[in-house]
Order: sequence, then structure tokens, then C-alpha cells
Amino acid sequence: MKTLASIILTSLFSFLFISCSSEKQAIAERDSHAHDNPSQADNRPDSDRPKKQAGPNGGRVVTSIQPHLEFLVTDSGYVQISYLDKEGNIVEPTHQQISLIGGDRSNPTELSFERSGDGLISNAALPSENNIPIILQILASPGDEPIQEKFNLNMNKCPVCDYNEYACICGHEENKHEHDGSAHSH
Repeated sequence: MKTLASIILTSLFSFLFISCSSEKQAIAERDSHAHDNPSQADNRPDSDRPKKQAGPNGGRVVTSIQPHLEFLVTDSGYVQISYLDKEGNIVEPTHQQISLIGGDRSNPTELSFERSGDGLISNAALPSENNIPIILQILASPGDEPIQEKFNLNMNKCPVCDYNEYACICGHEENKHEHDGSAHSH
């Protein structure tokens, strides 16, 4: 009887530990993508938030990898990847490999990339939807663990800056009231 009770208690503690770990991971992931989901806005003061940088072609800068890269959807719907040096200038890719999956989960779009000029270009165009989930899988070097960058590709034009929403750097979601004329003066 003591053995059965011991097994039940061990199982219960294991379940609680795994549940807590999963919840902490989900919260961390949610908080890391606050701009992609305005309902989960970053409540830190502006001075404490990392500044988003503009890509040289007007795309989204991905900083989870060195060198950083710029993700840009071209006018024809293809994805262009440019690698950036520390100053934000385009540099030639070396051995990095990238793949993309996005869109509808029941019928996802999968893209691979080929070398084109100073960067990479997707083998096909993305669906012409305005807001699709994107997962970039980036292999920096052979033998490294792949890095995943997840975001919503919102192709709408930002109402404040000159970029599309997926590449927006103005932080208008956090400062929405300042930009929509509803700012209050005290």
C-alpha cells in the first residue's frame, strides 16, 4: 500500500513540475512576441524597451542570429533575405540555410531559399493574405541547432511610419493614443 501511495505522489509531483515548466515557457514565448499581438503589449517604459531597427530595404530585422538578417516581402510576394553587418549594411551570406513555413496550418506554405545576388530569395511567393503566421528556421552553421523566429506577417501599411506592419519600428501599438489623436493632456 505504501508503494502505491509513493507511486501516486511521485506521478502527481512530476505532472505538476512539467505543467509549471510548460506554463513558464508559454509565458516567456508570449512575452517575447508582444508587438505581434497587441493585446499583450510590453508595459516597460519606452527607455527600457529595445529599439527596433529598420532594415536597409524596409524589411523586418531578425536579431536572434548573428549576423542579423532582414526579412523582406518583395512586390511580387517572394521573400528576400539579406544578411547585415553590425552597422546594418548588407553582407553576402556564407553557409547559412533558411526555410520558412507559414499560412494556414491545414495547408501550410513551405519555402526554401536560393542564393540571389547579395542575399537569398524564396523559391516561390507567399500567399497573398494580409496576416499570416510565419516560422523561419535558420541554420547558422552546419551542425548548429536551428534557430526559429516566429511572427505574424502583417502586410498592411503602418499608419504612422513608412513600413509595412511586419517591419514596423515606430511602436505605434504601445503609443496608439498618441498617434490617433486621443492623447490626453494633463
